[in-house]
Amino acid sequence: MAYIVDLRSDTVTKPTESMKHAMVNSAVGDDVFGEDPTVNALESKVANLLGKQAALFVPSGTMANLIAIMVHCNKRGSEAIVGNLAHIYKYEQGGAAHVAGVLLSTVQNKPDGTFDLQEVENRIRGSDIHEPITSMVAIENTHNVCGGKVLPLQWIDELSELCKRHSIPLHMDGARLLNASAYLEVPAERIVRGCDSVALCFSKGLSAPVGSAIVGSCHFIQQARRMRKMLGGGMRQSGVLAAAAIVALDEIAPKLALDHKRAQRLGKGRLQDTGRRGRNREGDLLQRQDDPPDSAHRDIRQRPLARHYEDHLRVQGARGRASADQLVHTNTRHESWSCMFSSYHSTSIYLYVPLVCDLQIKFVLDRDRKLLFF
Repeated sequence: MAYIVDLRSDTVTKPTESMKHAMVNSAVGDDVFGEDPTVNALESKVANLLGKQAALFVPSGTMANLIAIMVHCNKRGSEAIVGNLAHIYKYEQGGAAHVAGVLLSTVQNKPDGTFDLQEVENRIRGSDIHEPITSMVAIENTHNVCGGKVLPLQWIDELSELCKRHSIPLHMDGARLLNASAYLEVPAERIVRGCDSVALCFSKGLSAPVGSAIVGSCHFIQQARRMRKMLGGGMRQSGVLAAAAIVALDEIAPKLALDHKRAQRLGKGRLQDTGRRGRNREGDLLQRQDDPPDSAHRDIRQRPLARHYEDHLRVQGARGRASADQLVHTNTRHESWSCMFSSYHSTSIYLYVPLVCDLQIKFVLDRDRKLLFF
């Protein structure tokens, strides 16, 4: 009997039992009126976690980034500087232009997710009547398309100083910010210290079913709340969703270091039959050494849905009792490898990836759900 283990993305995880319990028992109110106690608790928790004045719960990371662009780039003819491999630029349908009327001006991302600061400074515009007004700079941490790279703290600090010199706000797309915090072993607050706004996702690697938060100053969040309402993001009794996000921060986020450790073990030559080593050693993303940064995303999206089963890992030869929902809960991105294990009985599991990278892996787990060896 074969089981399907979905390793396409860290967004396909399912809520834990404690999340479901919290959702069912959450205290709710009308969040558009600011009266949902669970949402208010989550927003306060996230603001404190990131060292900012306030936070706002929104449905998605894409909306969080768009709201930041709309608040910071509030003049007609504004532009935002982003990396050419940024999620904001590549995978958010050009919402900055389509909805906000903001030009995205790109600079070349380096393999580590950073970009040249001198190039950024040279690209700042607004004094010439013929040019758009540079109103925001955005960075991504961890950087998805660059293989989950964690941005260096010194580089972020230097970029922050550059932005302050030119009175330009700095936004961080921190969808997987807590992975960066776990890798650097520093509080998330330290990473975003120089940022004027930050987006944080609860449904990427944290197992919450839906939701993100955007944080910043009280004035910024006041304006962000207006933008959320205009975009249709006012969700009324959304404490049902916020409850799962609170559990994610309390119970799942502290386990990210273990998640990274498992990804690194897979990357240190234990991907059998390929002779390849993973490119990234930093977070929960691992790509093949010979692939360009965005190849996994491009290939997976071009495959027809009729072959979707071949984009999953087919578990063969599983022994012992295990149902489909008791198998591997993963925290990965296409050709990125990392595993978070849920309820298991002692079993050996062979994984075969027919299309993704032609490799076989063997997991052996004990009754305490600990990974014994490959």
